[in-house]
Amino acid sequence: MIALDDLITEQLLDTFLTSNSVEERRAAVQNLARTPLTDDTVFDHISYGLADSDAGIRDACAFALLHNSSAESNRKAQSIAPHILHHDIQLRNTAGELLIKLGRSSLEAITPYLQSENYDVRKYVCDIIGLIGTEDDATLVIPLLNDADTNTRYSAIETLGNLHSNQSAGLLMGMYAFEEDARPFLIEALGKIGGDTAANFLLSILRYETDLMAQMTIIDALSLCAGQTYLAQHLIGISAEMPAELQPHIIKSAQLIAERAGGVLTVDDAIRSIIRSCILHGDEDERNAALRAFQPYYSPDDIPALVHAYYHSAAEIRCAIASAVCHYCDGESASRFVHVLTMHKNCSIELLAEFLNYLCMDSNTIENEAATAITRDMVLYFSNISTDLLLDFQPMLSRISMHAFITVIDELLSSGNDTVICETLNVVAACGLREIEPHVRHLCTRNDSVGELAHGVLETLA
Repeated sequence: MIALDDLITEQLLDTFLTSNSVEERRAAVQNLARTPLTDDTVFDHISYGLADSDAGIRDACAFALLHNSSAESNRKAQSIAPHILHHDIQLRNTAGELLIKLGRSSLEAITPYLQSENYDVRKYVCDIIGLIGTEDDATLVIPLLNDADTNTRYSAIETLGNLHSNQSAGLLMGMYAFEEDARPFLIEALGKIGGDTAANFLLSILRYETDLMAQMTIIDALSLCAGQTYLAQHLIGISAEMPAELQPHIIKSAQLIAERAGGVLTVDDAIRSIIRSCILHGDEDERNAALRAFQPYYSPDDIPALVHAYYHSAAEIRCAIASAVCHYCDGESASRFVHVLTMHKNCSIELLAEFLNYLCMDSNTIENEAATAITRDMVLYFSNISTDLLLDFQPMLSRISMHAFITVIDELLSSGNDTVICETLNVVAACGLREIEPHVRHLCTRNDSVGELAHGVLETLA
């Protein structure tokens, strides 16, 4: 007795194979996709439909083969695999896409095609294995390293990298000396395989490689696979020996490796000079990595590069720079930062307000040497522009370093310039700076307009 599902499947398959109506055939396949399929013949017929002249039927057949793809996936793959031999590139590509979507279940079906006399087929199957296989499948691919076809050998190298095949790392390193044209593929594969052995090998060939593109590829591979701080330190240590155009890339890669390893790079003066150049001339990613490599301290020579980064970075990076200047600079460096920042051609009151606001947002801001220098220089800068501007910024400046704010105000009252003194007295009154009262009281002894104003300020402070 024939089961109902089998009867329905038989009727649908008959319609698909014999009907003259495209619509009926397409509907039959769509219904087959919703029917439990277990018969190899059915899979074969649907697979043949991938070569149909009607695009709708081709799409319906592809859907039917992928529907509930985990069910009978090996048998589906067996029915699809022969299409990779087809001369029609579109059909072959469709078959490849389906096999990839069926995943590792396709391996048994496609493995025999690695022995095909057609090198395009061998390469194509190798590529698929690289996308669906695991490290355990490397043994299927390793023989292709000796394939007569160059592109098939390159595909095998790339696939072994995609499979993260540790067992093939030694073979790939051995090929480097003899397969010059294959070197880019070998480098990328070793980068994907990773491990200290591969990373040390890549570092060793970087120093002796003379081709710029090969050097770049090696650096990229190292940034991908190296996972030890000492490797990052070694990489940044040879940066001075490398071409200038590669140095920003080296700094970025070394910093990424160090961060992945949870370590911190040690940089001497020569490397700091390269880092500064990287900030000034590198792209955004290189600049940001170089900024992180600068920490945990900044010297006066670093300041122009830091200001450049401040003007060319996103808000998050600007905030980090402002905090770093306050926490990791000595007074001289912090003072120079403010000077370079205010003298920059793109400087604006809005940007300075942002800079001070970032410092105020930092809950760890303390009255250290840098905070004192920043406050002092900002007070002098704003006081030279207008008293009103100084009053606008007084809350932020006082929060960063109240001691520095009062000290500068006291110095301005001793400037000897009556105009400056009068303007500063107005600031003292407006801000209620009782700490300045002794100096104001001294100014009251003058028998001129300054003394008269000082009396008024003293009354305000009382």
